[in-house]
Amino acid sequence: MAENPILLSLCVPTYNRADLLIETLGVIAGQARSAGLVDQVEIVVSDNASTDDTQDKLNEFVASHADLSIKTHKQQTNLGPDGNIYTVVKMATGAFIWILSDDDLLFSGALQTVFRIARQFPDVGAFCPNIRGFTHTLEDAGPIQFHSDSGFIQGKDEALDHIGYMITFLSVLIIRRDLVLGRNYDERIGTDIIHSYMFLDVLRLANGLYVISDPLLGCRMFNSGGYNFFRILVSNFNDLLSTATKAGFGKSVVQDIQHRYLRKYLLDMVYMFKIQGTVGRLRPNFVDAFKRMAPIYYNDPFFYTRIVPYMLCPAFMMRYLVKVKAAVEGRLSNS
Repeated sequence: MAENPILLSLCVPTYNRADLLIETLGVIAGQARSAGLVDQVEIVVSDNASTDDTQDKLNEFVASHADLSIKTHKQQTNLGPDGNIYTVVKMATGAFIWILSDDDLLFSGALQTVFRIARQFPDVGAFCPNIRGFTHTLEDAGPIQFHSDSGFIQGKDEALDHIGYMITFLSVLIIRRDLVLGRNYDERIGTDIIHSYMFLDVLRLANGLYVISDPLLGCRMFNSGGYNFFRILVSNFNDLLSTATKAGFGKSVVQDIQHRYLRKYLLDMVYMFKIQGTVGRLRPNFVDAFKRMAPIYYNDPFFYTRIVPYMLCPAFMMRYLVKVKAAVEGRLSNS
């Protein structure tokens, strides 16, 4: 790969999160300076026609960080998440791209770790850092998300199997820009997971990835909303997996991801929707959920024995059963 003075582009699409955006950018800037990386990092921000004071605060940030390479753009109209993500990726010039949510935070030393590994393996197509979820500060971050050891995962099927449904997470991969440069993703606009199609191409073209066991990124939990959860993360995610099969990924790998997704992530989300009523700012529509899930999982007994009962159970009853279960477990632990 040809030498590029900018090794890493940190791409941040944003909308109406001025304070969180500035916090995210401040952490990046601080690490770039302390690690002596200001000449090899660029920050790229695309504002999706925010109606708050994002532009004022962003302009102030740029003016006070003149030593850093910072590119900004404001959309004239809101293009939706995909259009804004696509814009910020096309603005990047670094050898590698890391797309960050505007409320993500880097753990201490994250940029140093990325640069050390990227310099060691410059021809690797993708790096997959560990992620921890947090609600308020990085100090309350939960357990490491999904890597126990650092190292290579060879083969596109093995790489996709390892990432699984985490491929829908915006910040899950640091990708080599030349693997998506010039590729057209216009037809993916409207899926709300355009980045996942980019990641899929990278895994296919690179035939593997390097996983990083260190927790590098804190993902702010329960802070999303304004979209139909089941449309994106059931119907559109299934379309993504269908595309993976057509692109040459193993059918058995794709089916295994679908089954794990149902048993872990979707089960947990339905459960939380029932117990809490909302997750962050997401509100469920279980009739819509059933219509979207049934055609995909109609031949999976788990759908009928666990998911459907959860959806049909009245919320007050499920909350009562949770309390009973907790009480029983408490008595058993004290006996």
